[in-house]
Amino acid sequence: MSEAIKVDDENENEMLLKDVFEATKMGYVQAVKALLRGVPKPRLAALLARRDSQGHTLAHWAAQAGKVPILQLLNDMGAPMFEKSDDDVGMTPLHWACWQGHTRAARLLLEMGEDIDSLDNAQCTPLIIASQHGNAACAALMIRMGANPSAKDANLDSALHWAAYKGDMTIVGLLDYLGVSVQEDDKYGQTPLHLAALRGNMEVVEYLVLDRNVRTSVTDNEGATPLQLAERKGQAKVARFLKRHSIKFWQRPFSEICSVGFVLQVLGFDQSRSQEDMKWPFYVLVTFTIWNHVVFFLFLNADEMLYDSMFTMGLFLLFAIVKWTAFILTWRSDPGIIKDSDGALERRYKEALDDIEALGDGSSQLNLCHTCHIVRPLRSKHCRVTRRCVRDFDHYCPFVQNTVGQGNYRYFFMYLITLQIGMDIWIYLAALKLYRGGWHWVVGLSLIAHFPFWSMSFGMCMYHVQLVLANLTTNEYSNRYRYDYLKDAAGGFFNPYNKGFLYNVLDRFCADRADEFEFEQPPPQYLNFADIELGGPTMRSNSRVVVSGAALDRRRSASAEEPAEKDADADTEQRRPLLSAN
Repeated sequence: MSEAIKVDDENENEMLLKDVFEATKMGYVQAVKALLRGVPKPRLAALLARRDSQGHTLAHWAAQAGKVPILQLLNDMGAPMFEKSDDDVGMTPLHWACWQGHTRAARLLLEMGEDIDSLDNAQCTPLIIASQHGNAACAALMIRMGANPSAKDANLDSALHWAAYKGDMTIVGLLDYLGVSVQEDDKYGQTPLHLAALRGNMEVVEYLVLDRNVRTSVTDNEGATPLQLAERKGQAKVARFLKRHSIKFWQRPFSEICSVGFVLQVLGFDQSRSQEDMKWPFYVLVTFTIWNHVVFFLFLNADEMLYDSMFTMGLFLLFAIVKWTAFILTWRSDPGIIKDSDGALERRYKEALDDIEALGDGSSQLNLCHTCHIVRPLRSKHCRVTRRCVRDFDHYCPFVQNTVGQGNYRYFFMYLITLQIGMDIWIYLAALKLYRGGWHWVVGLSLIAHFPFWSMSFGMCMYHVQLVLANLTTNEYSNRYRYDYLKDAAGGFFNPYNKGFLYNVLDRFCADRADEFEFEQPPPQYLNFADIELGGPTMRSNSRVVVSGAALDRRRSASAEEPAEKDADADTEQRRPLLSAN
């Protein structure tokens, strides 16, 4: 009889344990309280000390769910809060909180006494785990709470090494600002620049070379430079960029200097990253405009058959003068670069980093730029080409080779309008000449070539007229369903800047309000999340984490997506483990 009762008690304990684990995984606070309420203390202590079939404690699952009340409840009841998982990875609940980007749960665990530099089986600290999975707020929290920023894993990779390898510019900029070295090498003699180069992370490479002046000539243990690694891995754009910044003109062979590719590079046709940064649109536009004037003066203005169109020709010349003026102003003027001359923006940036939980859960209403290390005003954005934050960022225009923002948008709009009107007049005069004098090869072919440019110009004019009337930028319109300050309480699009025709026009064209910085979002229905991309892999609430030992093998064979290579850096790229969620 006693054995039967014992079996029933064990079955009951197993069922209760399963229910508690499932409720904890799903983050059901009240359910966990109800299940544990009334359980006798000896039985409760034994229950809380149990692990699931994968070797994880209740604290692990509560940390992954980010449920602070459950963590507090478990701690009050005496559950183990800091133990490592009984698996090949050996992470603590703090590692899991940083993996999932739960800053409040991470802070609570630290306040309970968790070691901030606790190590898993691969010698990874919570800071390194946060960097591996792109959780900038958790990384900042770890450093602010006293984590060792130079801590390294089993392969001597720091958190910044991992961020560079993953191409996470947010964390790279943040860790650099918080004092993590960008020059240190790892077990393989590779710096963050090596890792960013072999992975083709152009934005990180540009930041390290252009903004932090990291040496491009440094070699790893195999004697390979970042340029050589990029070439081996087929990262052509990164290789071209590093070549331009590592090999001096007089160091290049004469045959290369005389090559067509080098000439195109000098002229700026060899873009560094994307089509935004191409130079050929600028040259094409300028050449096209000059050719129009050549045809006008040689074949239209001097044609006696257009004697009755002198007024029209005068209008063309007038608009040409205004057009060139507007073009030069758009090209050469300040687009509205945010200047932190008195350091106020950086001070606010530091203050914002102190409120890590607000950044982590999205309750912060500040936009942070981790490249410029400032708090950005509303409507501004960091331009990837000019590498500066710009007020009322509209877009980067390769045709004028400048960012379009609050400082030069009125010139850009004037250029669009005058370009369109000038093209209309030119087409009218060319068509009139052909109608009266018959076919003319130069004028006729030039007229045909006009139509693609005319179509593009007309579309741009109509598009920007609509933007001005709505008081929106191109960036805002493109992200109108993503930016939270452009949403109403129901999550739909709402434009808080549309205040009528006159105000909209004045607001878009008058830059006198440049110093009127708005930092806070319009509350309450227009709350904006901090400009930090948070969170690791999103998991279903009832999912189970399985971490294989093979994922931690720093020398594992190449995956199916990338065939194994025999060069010196082959296993270097393969050696970086990531948690796998099933």
